[in-house]
Amino acid sequence: MDFASTERSSASAVRVDLTFTHVVSGRTAAISVNLADDLMLGRADVEEHLGLEEPTISKAHVRLHCIVYEQEKSSISPMLYVKSISRNTTALSKKGPGGTRSIKLYRNSAPNLIEHGDTLALSPTVHLQITFPNFTTPSLVLNALQRQEAEAFDDHYLISKSALGHGGYGAVYMAYEKKSDRQVACKIVDLHHVSRMACEEAVNESDRNYKPMHFSEAAQWSAIKTRWQKRLMKKLDQGYAELAILKDLSHPNIVGAESIFMSEHTIYIFQELITGGDLWSYLDTYGRPGLQDADATVIIKQLVEAVHYLHSHDIVHRDIKPENILMNAWEPGGRVVLTDFGLAKRTAADRHTELARTHRQRMHTAVGTAGYAAPEVQLDNNGDLLETGYTCAVDLWSVGAITALLFTSQSVQELFPVEEMDEIDLACLEDADSDEPIAGITMDTDGHYPFMATCSQRTAMPTTSQKHLSGAADSPNVVGTLVCNLSDLSNAQHDIWGRIASAPKDFIKRLLVLNEYKRMTARQALQHRWLAQPYYKDILERVYQKAISGWTPKEHAQVERVSAGDIKLAPMDDDSILLKMVRDSRSSYFR
Repeated sequence: MDFASTERSSASAVRVDLTFTHVVSGRTAAISVNLADDLMLGRADVEEHLGLEEPTISKAHVRLHCIVYEQEKSSISPMLYVKSISRNTTALSKKGPGGTRSIKLYRNSAPNLIEHGDTLALSPTVHLQITFPNFTTPSLVLNALQRQEAEAFDDHYLISKSALGHGGYGAVYMAYEKKSDRQVACKIVDLHHVSRMACEEAVNESDRNYKPMHFSEAAQWSAIKTRWQKRLMKKLDQGYAELAILKDLSHPNIVGAESIFMSEHTIYIFQELITGGDLWSYLDTYGRPGLQDADATVIIKQLVEAVHYLHSHDIVHRDIKPENILMNAWEPGGRVVLTDFGLAKRTAADRHTELARTHRQRMHTAVGTAGYAAPEVQLDNNGDLLETGYTCAVDLWSVGAITALLFTSQSVQELFPVEEMDEIDLACLEDADSDEPIAGITMDTDGHYPFMATCSQRTAMPTTSQKHLSGAADSPNVVGTLVCNLSDLSNAQHDIWGRIASAPKDFIKRLLVLNEYKRMTARQALQHRWLAQPYYKDILERVYQKAISGWTPKEHAQVERVSAGDIKLAPMDDDSILLKMVRDSRSSYFR
């Protein structure tokens, strides 16, 4: 269950109003700026706009950094962060339901998220108020039931009105950990909204499958209610599985859960607030036309560390993509974290025998994001049990696609020529006598043109242990397969790949492998010569340790039950929404 995810906007700037005030004289000055990235504010700005000198304000006093999400939604404020870069203390004042709270900002403090109407005390006499003119402040964040539930954790957390994003199952808000005044993210999942979605799906399914037959009203109602409850239970089970994964995660390159509170109506997940934006934002700033080798190495090293941790705990992410990779710093060399475990799955590993382990670790649900999902996820294999579905190797394909993106700012499909071949032979290198690092290459009947199959346009290309498929006539499953030509990686004169070193290109080759059994594991990826080159391995490790130095391990989060009394039926028991949908439906099924 994707509890809540943010949608990234391609907008390049956001309007911000800044109001300078000299509290002694009452003098004010208001300006509007269009922020696309960073804005430094200091002594010269105060002199320019207020016409006075303030020696306690540094030449470069604070830095504002803007990341735009969902700009088309006025209820989603821009992610505008402030960081003190002065040796003199700055105070951040915030007005909330509990009154005004003041947060001291020091030079070594983490960036703080600015809310609409916040005030920065640049000095005791000069204040700066920040507002977003296109932002509509929501009247309420929590409904009456949720406000009662929130009393259970009121001593620990305060949820603000600043929405960070909306998803299919809920919303994400900025919150405060009261003990430390630290900003955190709070995902709020309204289970009644989940129930409404299940109702809608059940009603639509009944409508699609309608056949003119005589059913009593009671039979119709029983059938639609059963469909609704099955769909709702599936969604709830998926959500609870995500919670079971989140609560146990503790790794510097993964966003787990710090606290989880759950009632029959709502789930509240408190997590670390990551302040540097996602990988897309980072590439917008540093990645045109592509990142430098050193920068990409630091990012991929951390991403593979995260994947290795997950796989060693029998967890498969299944949706690694730029939106789910967050940066905890605005400059290169910062901590990188993997987030959003809505599609993650814990595999029931049985290590007694390799056969049992292979059987139980295969998955069969088609999930992921086009461009980053491995080909075996997209293909519906029809072989025996060992040759169907997919394994944790799908995450490594995604890492390969991300690596190519970092160096080129392009997806795999954009980078490599894609064409449809009607008559090809498939050679799986698990049985072939070849040192070619690209496993599962396809070729024409003359043995030319190495290709990497990425998806099937018409019918599935099965993963197979056969050494040879004789062609389209004997193997119709191969007809119409789209393939990507990876030969450009070896072309030293290529416009893009010619400027990139051989080690990262080999790393990509060993991950963008059709045959999942020939793909590198996370452990092997960490040991690849690109990430483990002897002459800079120690340097890379020091950079990594510096990046994660601010992170502290956490204990497993406990899922605490909260209650607001029996003032409302639980989602599974409340069929009033379903009844209303049926009554409002114009479908012949319900007539």
